[in-house]
Amino acid sequence: MSQSNAFVEVFIATHQEALQRAKALSGGGAPDGSALRIPGISDFEVEQLCSLAAQAVHTQGEQELEMADVAVEELYAFPASAVRVLEELPGYQSDGEDPALPSVAVQWAADEDVPFAAGEAQQYLLALSALAAKTDSSSRNRLYLYSA
Repeated sequence: MSQSNAFVEVFIATHQEALQRAKALSGGGAPDGSALRIPGISDFEVEQLCSLAAQAVHTQGEQELEMADVAVEELYAFPASAVRVLEELPGYQSDGEDPALPSVAVQWAADEDVPFAAGEAQQYLLALSALAAKTDSSSRNRLYLYSA
């Protein structure tokens, strides 16, 4: 169950930059750089979101976040399959179906541990998808999540 002071922060970085950002966040700092902060949830709710998104775009693959470094328990990396799903979601629509993103947002917001309504969930999902679209698999940058 999520705590009210819990949050996740999602960002693009190299491994070393991610470690530095996690250290700053652990110390209560607010590091520079672009990131998406989602209050009131943990890494678990983000994994649930990734699973819902994968189902919506009819994709299989690993959606569970990976521990980024054994030295920092709060830092996770998104697997490549989850990044692809999040990147694809905003424009995904099967023949005869409604657009996938609003439906995923409604399902995610319905989870008892997600403390916001579908409209806010959709905004977070759009921002997360935009970050996923900015990752470049040919670079050393990855999509990371810090869970406080």
